Amino acid sequence: MHDVRDLLVQCGLLPQRNAECLRRIHLWLRDTPAALLAEHARVLAQFVRWYVLPKAQRAVARRGVGDSAVPPVPALVNAAARLMAWLDDLGVGLPGLTQPLLEE
Repeated sequence: MHDVRDLLVQCGLLPQRNAECLRRIHLWLRDTPAALLAEHARVLAQFVRWYVLPKAQRAVARRGVGDSAVPPVPALVNAAARLMAWLDDLGVGLPGLTQPLLEE
């Protein structure tokens, strides 16, 4: 459904709607598999609320909707989840994350 609308917008047959782009982000976050967020749900939710969504909203307000308008929200959330899982494997909590540890 979204692909058809995107095609019609790109052809100039439908107007761009900034709110629609942000709504898609919220839907993706709502539908993200529970396994991804299960262990670190609270921290990831704060990351999304205080960093990812405001960044996406600023991008849409500044540039409008388009292929490069919104930061890659799934990639940001997945990367944060992978980082937290990696820290768990090392037995290190988020407060113990240091630059030298990242560079190992």
